[in-house]
Amino acid sequence: MIQNFITGKKPLPMADAPLQVEETPGSAATNSPARPRVQGKFLFVGDTKLYLRGVTYGTFRPLADGSEYPEPVVVERDFAQMVAHGVNAVRTYTVPPRGSSMPPSSMVST
Repeated sequence: MIQNFITGKKPLPMADAPLQVEETPGSAATNSPARPRVQGKFLFVGDTKLYLRGVTYGTFRPLADGSEYPEPVVVERDFAQMVAHGVNAVRTYTVPPRGSSMPPSSMVST
């Protein structure tokens, strides 16, 4: 089991149920997950409390071509590790390069 090395605590459990699609009046359901909503001081998706597990990605030393992100293969590996550790929110300081798949499409759950 992974644990926080600073506090020694284990991470909060992940929700077992997948996100459910909610229909709004006058519109059909889509394949995108339901939008989180605020209830008191918490976020919920449907009836499930949403725990954010976030990281900051970047800033990076610019590459020789001026790119401010690592090579795509490195980004794929980094996001795979984030998913493996239960990360569900990523903050960046710089805009991803135009045409990039950030986050990698293989890491986005539908």
